[in-house]
Amino acid sequence: MSHYTPDDIAALSRYLKDANFPATRKTIIDLAVENGAPEESLEALAGLPERDYIHMDEVIKEIGSLHK
Repeated sequence: MSHYTPDDIAALSRYLKDANFPATRKTIIDLAVENGAPEESLEALAGLPERDYIHMDEVIKEIGSLHK
């Protein structure tokens, strides 16, 4: 995906609503899979740098910067 719309970000947030932060990229992806995220969302999450994310806002910001 080349650009995330506000609807895409809202959907991604729903797939990660139960995330406990801090969380690693793997933990975030595993939760998204568990919550039924579509392949497009999983691919976006797979592009996240491997590190600990302190808050959901960091995940969204990082995805936005990777997919402009």
